[in-house]
Amino acid sequence: MNIKEYFQKNKNKKKDSDLFHLAINPLRKQDSKVNHSREIELLRETSKSLNNAVDALIARNRSLEEELYNIKNRKVNKDAIDLNEKVDAFIDWYKKVMVKEYDSVYMVSDLRNFIEKMAVWYELRYPDYEINRLMHCAGQEPTIVSDIMFKENRYTVAILDKENKIKDLDWDDFYNAHAFIGALPSKERCYFYTPKYRDLKCRDYDLELTNNGIIKSIKLKSSVVSLLSEKEASTIPEFFVGKPVEELLYFLKLRFPSSKIYQNLEADVKKYEDRLYQKEEMLNSVMYRIIERGGNRLGPRRAFLFAKEFGRNIDIPIMYAIDYSDPGLRTLINEYLKAGGSPDLECFVDYFGRHKYKQIKTVTIGELLQTQSHNAIRFYTREEDELHKRIL
Repeated sequence: MNIKEYFQKNKNKKKDSDLFHLAINPLRKQDSKVNHSREIELLRETSKSLNNAVDALIARNRSLEEELYNIKNRKVNKDAIDLNEKVDAFIDWYKKVMVKEYDSVYMVSDLRNFIEKMAVWYELRYPDYEINRLMHCAGQEPTIVSDIMFKENRYTVAILDKENKIKDLDWDDFYNAHAFIGALPSKERCYFYTPKYRDLKCRDYDLELTNNGIIKSIKLKSSVVSLLSEKEASTIPEFFVGKPVEELLYFLKLRFPSSKIYQNLEADVKKYEDRLYQKEEMLNSVMYRIIERGGNRLGPRRAFLFAKEFGRNIDIPIMYAIDYSDPGLRTLINEYLKAGGSPDLECFVDYFGRHKYKQIKTVTIGELLQTQSHNAIRFYTREEDELHKRIL
């Protein structure tokens, strides 16, 4: 249970702990000698401050709920569909945040070049004719990349005897992501670094954290304890141990809205989130470039393989894959659905042939399955046929 759920659940109940009361009403009466009128004045000031904080939180939650609704319903943003612009937006963010705020030693041009380098690696790993072999979209070349790299390679033939199993090697498995990343110079391997939380020791509290930000222990310093009741000071550490550090930050901002107590923690959380965003959005940008570089048929197919391998959103390549002249379109859609895709996904029609100043047309996967003239369902296996029947 997170802190927001805890507050909501206990809002109208008698509570075992005073944590909720103390967070919402930190100036509750502790000493009967406190002047009543002064207490009322302070309560009014606190109430006003908390109301402002709650209003801000409500607005933020509403924004998050709208984003979640759009994600669940696969709604696309018609004003932000250009993939190159998405890459540019990430590069701009990197320059403003990672370079200026954190003094990153990596040049903006270095990051852009690496994104292109990784997209090229994936093209070398999956040449056009291999993509077409895996997910048909055009006439097929007889070339097989594994044969070229191993079986017919003069170097391997010269050093290995006839009994070797070189013919069994697969180029895709051979030139895998682990090998690619491992062969990079250290400067570029750092792009794949997964950020970790570090223990935080500051003037107000000591936090022991796991790498992904789960609280292992909390020690409150006197500067904080003096602002709390005895009951609250003992309850807070027990309540938050085992919970994400973001929930403690949320509580501190609510409990001490005008204090600097939470600033060190807020800075650490932001730094972690920014570094994680950099890694995730870098991989997304590679996927965008794979789509753009490959064109209307090969690009989305190659990016679909990339998305599955690197944990990207498989919706994105399919959104840009709708070309009604593609003879393998239904086969690609079938692969998408088998991978857990949604029939409600809204896709762009002929993205690569779009007019810059005209609104692009869209179609859902379900609509496309019902209207696409190439009715390939009869060529699917019985299990795949059942899959289509369920979504239609």
